[in-house]
Amino acid sequence: MHPFLGIRSTILLLSILTCASAPAAPAPVTLDDAKTLAAEIEKSFAGRDPAAFVGAFDDAAIVKRALAGYPLTDKSAQEMAAGIKVGNDLANRIVKTVLEGGSYKLVRIGTPAGRVPVPMFRLLNKDSINYHHLTLARDDAGAVKIVDVDVFISGEPMSKTMRRLILPALAEAQKGKTDDVVKPLADVAAMQRVAAGGDYKTALDLWEKLPTGVRNEKSLQLTRLQYAQRVGPAKYDPALKEYEALFPGDPVLDLTRVYSLSAAKKYDQALAAIDRLDKTVQDPYLDLMRAQAYAALRDSDKAQLHFDKLLKWDPSFERAWGGLLVISLTKKDFARTATLLTAREKATNKPLTPEFLEKAKEFAEFVKSPEYRKWKSAR
Repeated sequence: MHPFLGIRSTILLLSILTCASAPAAPAPVTLDDAKTLAAEIEKSFAGRDPAAFVGAFDDAAIVKRALAGYPLTDKSAQEMAAGIKVGNDLANRIVKTVLEGGSYKLVRIGTPAGRVPVPMFRLLNKDSINYHHLTLARDDAGAVKIVDVDVFISGEPMSKTMRRLILPALAEAQKGKTDDVVKPLADVAAMQRVAAGGDYKTALDLWEKLPTGVRNEKSLQLTRLQYAQRVGPAKYDPALKEYEALFPGDPVLDLTRVYSLSAAKKYDQALAAIDRLDKTVQDPYLDLMRAQAYAALRDSDKAQLHFDKLLKWDPSFERAWGGLLVISLTKKDFARTATLLTAREKATNKPLTPEFLEKAKEFAEFVKSPEYRKWKSAR
């Protein structure tokens, strides 16, 4: 069952329809506030600890945003938030990604004119990348809180995703009352449950039955693309064509293209998609994708250039060190391999020991070389 669907069906839904008075406007969130919170969150997740994120996440506020248009008392929002626990669920998923070798790092803090600063985090695992834009606001006590998260790959804020899931539950609790808004949302939830069970073909059939206005929502077009990619070209190609027609130049599409084009070994086109994506996200990490594409094209000089750029940005980035080592081993430039091993150990504080190297097939030729013996004796 989806976590958002785990709300207690008896959470005083009748009292939800009671109006609440608006509090006085709090002081605006400053850039320094955003920097402080972002640093705390990044440090916390680096230590596999969700506490900073959970503590800053205002579950009641995101519930109110999700149910915009429904009069909601503070008490009712708090009770519903206690059942949903959006911040805790998201934080635990981020920690799981970090434990599996991924990371959650601040890319930058956007400062749109006249608006609250927006921290942008990169969620990275071994196979994919996503971005979170955190919407910040002060609570009644003046503390800076996360009140929503705009999820790049889904093309919408979490509050909008929640709305599609909560409204059918509200309608059911109100003695089966439905309307033209709630019915399609229930159908979307049913489609998502089918997809969660792995039946993407049936999920696409259910997608086709949704009203045109619902199907044309960006997030649901992206959902169709994700399902279609798992079914095959016969479903994916028309889905891609329709998405391009509805959202020309959309950067989310370029992120999707990077993976699909790389899988199809169309690396030149993948590089073009990376460049377009970078104009939007401005993320140094994309140099890893560039380096990997150039490596696949057997252009080791350009691959090395982008690995080096990564290390100027983050000297401890292990995947960049790994890429440079592979290039040196492929070229049989063992003097550089030895130099890289020493530099990598200093930068990451995670040595590749002689015991490890002598058992690793990738280093088999290197450990037979005079450069290896010299490097080993100097340790």
